[in-house]
Amino acid sequence: MPSPYEPNPPRPTNENDVPRYKALNVYSQKTGGELAIFTDPKAFANAKASVARKGQSSILRMQAPNGGRKL
Repeated sequence: MPSPYEPNPPRPTNENDVPRYKALNVYSQKTGGELAIFTDPKAFANAKASVARKGQSSILRMQAPNGGRKL
């Protein structure tokens, strides 16, 4: 009887058959977070750009209209 566990799965025949993934750590609370996995490069670039910090500025302020300042 063959074992259901295969220690060496077959390799893909073509390198393009392997899907490419990129991930970001998303901290939904102070003590822990989640891993957001993206398969679309454009979606990953958009998410990465929206959470990129510049200096000491807050990510929440950058996402708020007018930089979080009063209008």
